[in-house]
Amino acid sequence: MLVSTIGFSQKLLVRDATTLKGISDVLVYNQSISEISNLNGEVGLDRFNVGDTLYFRHSSYNEAQLVLVSKDANINVKLIEKSIKLDEVVVSVSRWAESSSEFPNKVVGLTTNDIEFENPQTTADALANTGEIYIQKSQLGGGSPMIRGFAANRILLTVDGIRLNNAIYRSGNLQNIISIDANSLERTEVIFGPGSVQYGSDALGGVVNMMTFSTKLTDQEPIINGGSLIRYSSANNERTAHFDLSYSSPKFASVTSMSFSNYGDLRMGSNGPDEYLRTEYVTTINSKDSVVQNDNPEKQVFTGFSLFSFMQKLKFKLSDHIITEAAFYYSNTNNIPRYDRLIQYKNGNLRYSNWYYGPQEWLMGKIDILYTKKNSIMDVAKLQIAYQKVNESRHDRDFGSAIRRNRYEEVDIFSINLDFAKPLSEIHHLYYGINLGFNRVGSTANELNLLSGVKNSSATRYPDGSIYNNYAAYLNYEYKASEKLNFLTGIRYSQFIIRSTFDTSFYPFPFTNAHLSPGAPSGSVGLVLSPNDKTTLQVNLSSAFRAPNIDDIGKVFDSEPGNVVVPNPDLKPEYAYNLDIGITRSITRSAKIDLTGFYTYLDNAMVRRDFSINGQDSILYDGEMSKVQALVNTGSAYLYGFNAKLMIDFTQKLSLTSTFNF
Repeated sequence: MLVSTIGFSQKLLVRDATTLKGISDVLVYNQSISEISNLNGEVGLDRFNVGDTLYFRHSSYNEAQLVLVSKDANINVKLIEKSIKLDEVVVSVSRWAESSSEFPNKVVGLTTNDIEFENPQTTADALANTGEIYIQKSQLGGGSPMIRGFAANRILLTVDGIRLNNAIYRSGNLQNIISIDANSLERTEVIFGPGSVQYGSDALGGVVNMMTFSTKLTDQEPIINGGSLIRYSSANNERTAHFDLSYSSPKFASVTSMSFSNYGDLRMGSNGPDEYLRTEYVTTINSKDSVVQNDNPEKQVFTGFSLFSFMQKLKFKLSDHIITEAAFYYSNTNNIPRYDRLIQYKNGNLRYSNWYYGPQEWLMGKIDILYTKKNSIMDVAKLQIAYQKVNESRHDRDFGSAIRRNRYEEVDIFSINLDFAKPLSEIHHLYYGINLGFNRVGSTANELNLLSGVKNSSATRYPDGSIYNNYAAYLNYEYKASEKLNFLTGIRYSQFIIRSTFDTSFYPFPFTNAHLSPGAPSGSVGLVLSPNDKTTLQVNLSSAFRAPNIDDIGKVFDSEPGNVVVPNPDLKPEYAYNLDIGITRSITRSAKIDLTGFYTYLDNAMVRRDFSINGQDSILYDGEMSKVQALVNTGSAYLYGFNAKLMIDFTQKLSLTSTFNF
């Protein structure tokens, strides 16, 4: 602990020793008096006397103490954050605040301090830095989390309680997570294993809950906080600038966050795989494509892009029992080159002159209403109403061709979440609610002749005007039998309405529409046992599901050279049945080990298989005869794995964390 004495009278300021930011909710006490630090980390000294020994306690920091020598000058106290946190808070479980020590699934937390220490370029990189989540990238502007062998639309992403997965989240790797600004994250919780009871479809392998800077009301005088950063990274010539500002008062609070990043071409390491080298690339001068030899093959030419993110939140305390918050989020990129396609060869030559994703634009507006007046059916109710718009596109041109293929997608998403919490007693708690989601997909396409400017219509990626709606209700029950034993169980039922109309002008589909109305139940039973202060045992049995979306039943695309994936309107939901067993053991006061094993049985799995259309196993796609494939439901599959994590604090300033995943 470090102490200095500068500032203003009658105040004590508690700060993080690394970031120097004020720490809220620190308990400051002596033998008979206690105070709690405010949002700025300030504590009033009026009730304490000179000569008192003051103790400082916070669940995330090492304890400290000092003797109050004087109250005539400010006192700054710096606390050192624990690397081993025994009781991390999870805001995603049961859709209400919970302690991870009471939750039967494995949970990995990521805090603002973690992000500030690691300085990740994107949110995908922030998850990768945990050492427990694998991130796949097909291009620099990518980042698809993989958890327990599941990825893409088998992993659920949420931001501030709103699900990001939409009707066109694909089974191939995604880059949507980079739309969430890592510099605006207050906390991220990753739940390993099924989470369908809380969040519905797609939560097979896990749930990534991202919580951005929160607005905070205060009982004291108004507080203004701000932060900024400027960062440069040499590996890809990254230049990032970020700014955030918050205001807190008893009746009103706000948060503003803005970031801009520009990423140049990535330079790979000298020991990387040779197939990733950029030995040559295509340039176009006066409408003529030419192949240029790369002087530095480790520089992956045409990988750079830029990213802009903005967030604004406004919170109002309307009465003692009603608090409302309005939030607006916006993120956009410029063109993102698809590097793995740009290094593909055909007949010994580079196949593409261009292959890039158009601007990835994400917009969300939401309103939260928190109602805290108790009655017979609930103690707390929370209503979330959100609207999202997603725009994305794909553009490619073969080497030497004047024709550029353009495909555009636009998804409108409207959602309503209504959640209730009702403690029946000190040990019995109920959580229940309903979730509604409405998706509409717009899909257009054209082929543009760059020489003549003539634009012709072409086959769209998805059936234009498709509908993907879901309606769900859930119930969770928690039984806190004692400080050593906690029991949780829950059930959810979801109903889907999926509608698509296929255009047969370009492909000879034997069907013209798809009308699906699958229903899917899911449930979980979990137990947390803490036989002593050093040991926690976790057991969880759960099921999850993923209903087919528009990407699954209606997409036409080339999965790889020579293969084309076509729609299958007969898909059904896939189910996962999972068993988790974990143990956390504090070996000493400064060492902790975390072991988790799991087994997942996947039934009716959606996988890509050879297919046929009107008896034909190949069709002409983008001018090339391609083998037909489609997603189909297979029998079953199983996955199992193991995770180990060791954390050691050698000193208050030196710690070690090591992870192993299988």
